[in-house]
Amino acid sequence: MRMLLRIAPITVAVALALAGCGSGSTPEAAPTDVPSKTPSKAAEPKPAESGTPPPKRADADLVIWADGNRAPVLEKFGKQFGDENGLRVAVQTLDFAQLRPSFVQSAPVGQGPDLIVGPHDVLGEYVENGLVDTVDLGADAANYSDVAVKAFTYQGKIYGLPYAVEDVALITNTALVPKVPTTFEQLEKTALELKKQGKAEIPLALPMGETGNAYHPYALFSGSGGYVFGDKAGEPNVDDLGIDSPGGIKAAQNFAKWAKEGLISVDVTADIAKQKFVAGKVPFLIDGPWVVADLAKASSSYEVSPIPSVNGKPARPFVGVQGFYLSHFAQNKTLARTFLLDYLNTKEAQQALFEADFRPSAYQAVAGAVTDKVNAGFLASAQQGVPTPSVPQMASVWEAWNKAYVLVLTGEAAPDKAFKDAAATIRAAIKASR
Repeated sequence: MRMLLRIAPITVAVALALAGCGSGSTPEAAPTDVPSKTPSKAAEPKPAESGTPPPKRADADLVIWADGNRAPVLEKFGKQFGDENGLRVAVQTLDFAQLRPSFVQSAPVGQGPDLIVGPHDVLGEYVENGLVDTVDLGADAANYSDVAVKAFTYQGKIYGLPYAVEDVALITNTALVPKVPTTFEQLEKTALELKKQGKAEIPLALPMGETGNAYHPYALFSGSGGYVFGDKAGEPNVDDLGIDSPGGIKAAQNFAKWAKEGLISVDVTADIAKQKFVAGKVPFLIDGPWVVADLAKASSSYEVSPIPSVNGKPARPFVGVQGFYLSHFAQNKTLARTFLLDYLNTKEAQQALFEADFRPSAYQAVAGAVTDKVNAGFLASAQQGVPTPSVPQMASVWEAWNKAYVLVLTGEAAPDKAFKDAAATIRAAIKASR
């Protein structure tokens, strides 16, 4: 057990913690089922976000905050860690939606956890507000998928330990479509033909709704040539917004065309998409692993695969990554870091986390051993995706872009104008936030 190599520093760290020297230091610097879409840019207290006051930090040497899905696994490995080292480990269970606002409010005043589970798209907010510390994975970084490590990297440094990826993929009703299309043009033709024959109520179920949704369509947006932020030395370049780039405008025009011909509709919400697919009335659904439990009720078989290319260009979905953050305000950082690196950063723990939560594993040895075709399909889609930008400026993107999709799909605005107006709004919001 690698833990033996770190037992000496832990002993010292525990002594420091007991002496009251391990907390209150000055900062150095998100299946929910659906990935967090609108991370807040400010680290100010926001208890109203969840409607529940933050919990009081448990009285223990190591405190971990997690939601109900991950808590049982953490309790198991936390008990092992505590038993082997004579330590008290507490895993506090919070609603997923409560984790971020509670952490933001509690950590700086010494009432937060030492470790917390969460999505990568809050990373920028956490770093910019000095809430989390870097984690040196060393050579172990190679054990994780590239997209997972990249997602937990901010300004060239790795913050946290990834464990799972999540993204949307193409879910094909193989009773209606025995052979999964390899291009979006094939999908479009097949879906519209099935509608014409009366075999499909919704040709392509792309969750949208009256408030819009820029997350699920991103693969088709990127396949049309669009991008949200340009790249600058491997980091999102917030000064290069691509929503109204030539590729972005082409994407808007494609969405307008697909809506006009009846392929997609603003009236299709996530619930409608799922329900109609389960009822066998939808040949194609674009959604994530958080719908799999419901798809078990489907009247026909289905297959999960990467979203096919658009006019020969790869369709790259947004990829969300789940992982564990080390609080900058941890009361015993050495203890927390050792549990993170020596107990959770193992194949055994990563396998247990995968089995407790259907999301595809970020740990390559676990992902590579998966035989479940549904999970493998989502993983294959993630491998061609890009991490959702974790910069705080993404908070300025979603609302305006969501609305632009509604305007395009309803025909209330020309596609070029809708996306250009959204881009102007986003640029103004980013400028105002500086």
